[in-house]
Parts: sequence; C-alpha cells; structure tokens
Amino acid sequence: LPEEKRQEAGLELVKVLLDFMVRDLESRVKPVANALAWLSKGQRVKLSLVEAAFRKYLRGSLTRCPSVWKLISWLLFHWFPRPKDHGWGWSRVGWSWREWWRLTEKVLESLPAGAAFQALRGALEHMEEAEARSTCRQELWTQARLDLLKEKFLHLGKQAPALGISSAGSEDALKAALKGINILGPAGGDSSAAGSSEGSSDSDSC
Repeated sequence: LPEEKRQEAGLELVKVLLDFMVRDLESRVKPVANALAWLSKGQRVKLSLVEAAFRKYLRGSLTRCPSVWKLISWLLFHWFPRPKDHGWGWSRVGWSWREWWRLTEKVLESLPAGAAFQALRGALEHMEEAEARSTCRQELWTQARLDLLKEKFLHLGKQAPALGISSAGSEDALKAALKGINILGPAGGDSSAAGSSEGSSDSDSC
C-alpha cells in the first residue's frame, strides 16, 4: 500500500480496536492493549500513528467509557524499556527511558488531566506488580526521573480538583491520590509496605 493508504488503514485499525474495547472494557482492555503493543513494537503500526489515532479518537471513546484510560496504563507498561527476555516491557536498540517518557507525555495529552493521572498511576502499578517492588526502588527510576514523575503528577493533579491535590502541591495529598504507589521515598511512605506483615522494609521501602 502507498504510505498515505497505510496511514489511513492504521488509523482505522486503532479506531476499530477502541470501538471493540469500549463495549466491554473489563474483559477486552488487556487483549486490545496486547494487540496494540504487538503491532507497535513490531513496527507494523508506527508509534506516531498510534499517537495520532489517540489524539483523534480517544476522547470520544472516553465519553462512552470513562475508564478507557486503563488501555493507556497497559500500553505504557508494555512500552517501558526493559532488557530482552525480562518478561515484560520493550527491548529495542535506541529505546530508552528518555524516549519512553517523551512518548508518555504525548500520549497523556490525549486525555483529560484526571484520566491522564490515573493512566500514569495505573502504569506504575502494573510495573510494581511485575517487579514486586516500589517504583522508587526500581533501577530505571533514578531520583531525577522520580522528580520528573512527581512534577507530572502534581501538574495533572492541579488541573483535576477531584483528585484533592492542592495548588501548593501537598505531598500528603499526592500520596493519597497515588493510592499506595510510592514515588516519594521514605518521606512519602509506602502503604503496601506498611500494611504487609511478611515483606521486609528493605524490599518495599525506599
């Protein structure tokens, strides 16, 4: 197919997958995320085209299904840079945390602030489950990157009053909105570690 036709076909494919998913989100979100991850990671559909499709169609899907942000959570998880044979994520020459973060910011722009906040938080939750450790203890999350993450969450939170994050950027309010996802280190606490009678502080806290 000519490039123009390929782009049209790719956009239509993403739209069809979104329409299919919103009819039964809970049972279809993971299979659709897996399909889009496979298509994009295999370069069968370009990432730039997936971004364009989200800009064009995602808000419409959101009006029909307010939890459609869960798809973005799974995709950010699938696209996260990980070594080959790690079991999850994406291993590709030249693909790094910087490229992932740039993609993340672009994709989140397709969502209202509150949904974007939940999508990013959900991605971190999937990573914590896969790695069995807090975000702030995972190797790719350096302090500088955690600071960027915190700044992003605060920025989104200030635009979504329902999250309860004050304009002053209260860490306590952010911690509550993150619901156990620890990006703040010891001062921010780790509710999963605090509530666990089996895990040691060394494995769960930052």
